[in-house]
Amino acid sequence: MFTTHIGTAVELENLYRHFRAVCDAAGIRRVRLHDLQHTCATILLAQGVDTRTIMEILGHRTIVLTINTYAHVLPEHQATALDKLEKALGGLA
Repeated sequence: MFTTHIGTAVELENLYRHFRAVCDAAGIRRVRLHDLQHTCATILLAQGVDTRTIMEILGHRTIVLTINTYAHVLPEHQATALDKLEKALGGLA
């Protein structure tokens, strides 16, 4: 939960408005705050962070939600995995 400087709950529209302003000031395209969860999970997974840790960072109760919804496999990692499989099979793949 986000709070104001006086401890009250932040109105979601105010949070979104400030976030949009930050995106604009940084010169990056606007994304939804929710999209940042997908980005976080995908980057952590790509860096080799274990899925249980990613689940806890995102505050999920189940690993299924984290993996099936938020953690996306990057194409270059899929290609690397297939190269490793080919090498393991002795070039048969």
